Amino acid sequence: MTKRNKIWIDIDLIQELNLNLNEYLALLSLYYEKHNKKSLPFIYGGEIIEVLYEKGWVMTSKNRLILKNRGTKLINRLNSNRGKLDIDINFVIKFRNKWRGLKLGSMGSLSSCQHKLNRWRNVNPGYSDEEILKAVDLYMLSLVNDYQYLLRADYFIFKREGKDENSRLSAFIDELEDNEIIDDEWTSNLN
Repeated sequence: MTKRNKIWIDIDLIQELNLNLNEYLALLSLYYEKHNKKSLPFIYGGEIIEVLYEKGWVMTSKNRLILKNRGTKLINRLNSNRGKLDIDINFVIKFRNKWRGLKLGSMGSLSSCQHKLNRWRNVNPGYSDEEILKAVDLYMLSLVNDYQYLLRADYFIFKREGKDENSRLSAFIDELEDNEIIDDEWTSNLN
């Protein structure tokens, strides 16, 4: 009997990520080319690649098309978890504690943080707890000890402004990826 390969497709998640099925299949094909050294029987054209490039899922390097980390994490997440995750309450407490004592009320409610972190994780699959906490640390560093404009913990995850919803967490996760900031004491390396 031949071993069958299966692909997990979470249509809701793909739509939340502003992808259509062809774009997702192109990401999946790039993933398999990279990790399995073989491609899927899916043909994608330059138009799909251009859209994925504009949406930040792929990049080019030395005239090669490369799947960015977020694309790899999406495919890994869908392949390993087969659906949505519930975030660990202990992590939510650790996350909120980053705001403890900085500004009155800045920790946000436990339930709001848990709900928003669950939503964020399902829209941004594959990021570790450590990466999220590093993004929070980078946000705190960016305030330069002036907490007048500090966002509440739950608003840092998602904040609705009119009809739009923004995520500072997503912005600072992207900054971590772009700048590869790993050490909390990165400023000491600038001497």
